[in-house]
Amino acid sequence: MADVAPFRGVVFRPAGKSLGRRMAPPYDIISPALQRDLYRRDPYNIVRLEFGKVSPRDNDRNNRYSRAARGLARWLKAGILARDEAPALYPYAIDYKVGRTKKVLRGFLCALGVEPYETGAVLPHERTLSKPKTDRLSLLRTCRANFSPIFGLYDDPRRSVSRALAPAFRKKPFLRVTDDNGAPAIVQPLATES
Repeated sequence: MADVAPFRGVVFRPAGKSLGRRMAPPYDIISPALQRDLYRRDPYNIVRLEFGKVSPRDNDRNNRYSRAARGLARWLKAGILARDEAPALYPYAIDYKVGRTKKVLRGFLCALGVEPYETGAVLPHERTLSKPKTDRLSLLRTCRANFSPIFGLYDDPRRSVSRALAPAFRKKPFLRVTDDNGAPAIVQPLATES
């Protein structure tokens, strides 16, 4: 069984109406034109940390990863981002449509223990290429932060996870945002006992 745990998340403060302008799609679908647009949208768009611009003058000390680390430190110091005081799971819900049928994708953000693939506790869902893995690992090592959650699926035939997360969805959402495709999403921290 995988080791799932709460963690102290880092979130935009105040969330407010500006949150939508600070969102970005997954880094691997951001074109150069979209990257420029995201930079223009808001000086605190997450793309600046997640998938910063590359410069011809980049070197070992000044590059997209070091700029992201400095940006993260500045945003934390200025209160743009803040680390939650207590560890939590972060349930989320994303509304979307398939044709005319409305659907809701529910899940949660958590810390997940690293397991060797051989244990079978966590299985890969796709084959990944070495260049993107090196890029993401460089960002993770330099910033000591993961800006994009890893998407996973879990088997829950008794719906015990859904029942455990249900109280979070009955509260007023902590974060509410609509993405560029018009899909509204909410995130609600669920405090856990230590």
